[in-house]
Amino acid sequence: MKRVKWGPLTAVFSVLCLIVGVGAMPVASTKSGASSWVKRLSNEERRAYSQPAALRTLPVEYRRALFGAMQGAEGRATFWRSIVQDYRRTHVVSQEADALLATVENLYSEKLFSATKRDAASDERVAAARENVRRLLGVEAEETLFVYAGPHVVRSSGLPLFERTRHAVRAALPLGWRKFQGKIVPDLLASSCDCNPSFSDDCNYHQNCASPFECEVDETWPACGTLWAHPCTKLCSYDSLPT
Repeated sequence: MKRVKWGPLTAVFSVLCLIVGVGAMPVASTKSGASSWVKRLSNEERRAYSQPAALRTLPVEYRRALFGAMQGAEGRATFWRSIVQDYRRTHVVSQEADALLATVENLYSEKLFSATKRDAASDERVAAARENVRRLLGVEAEETLFVYAGPHVVRSSGLPLFERTRHAVRAALPLGWRKFQGKIVPDLLASSCDCNPSFSDDCNYHQNCASPFECEVDETWPACGTLWAHPCTKLCSYDSLPT
């Protein structure tokens, strides 16, 4: 078997192959990948995927990206109210619990989802309602109604096969590899933060909101935390364990 001679042309060719190979990998993060996919959907497709029954078949990142595609405070409020309405239709609860759910539905107003009208008092009312739902209906209801816009299940059956595969690869990539991608092909690097350390719900796939890498604070809709309404200030990562 002949040995390959490593001349200048061979080295250049190898570097080019590496760049192309890295560039062919999925977008840097699960968050940016989901956002890119949602942006390619038609308005009709977005409405269909935003229905509670369809959201249950999507990973959380895609639910959050669909929420971010809602038009204005009215669209964002309608999105979350539909989650509460669906829960009330599909669960048998006590009279007390149903009254609490009605209160939660009323809390999800346009004012709450307005960047200019929302205030600390509104956040406090939502936090109190979240605590009451956890106490009365349990953690699963709390996650459905305040955190994940549906059950917290790692499911992607609602995605087209190709996008499902890309998502699976993105979810498995360590943050260190994504940073390496960014150095080779800078346009692939997702620099916006995707979690808030004050909330334990933002990271999935056994990741932690404790990455040592810097990121750009993201305060756009959707953001992080309860109802995806709080600034994202760090990156989810497999690389650091919580202290």
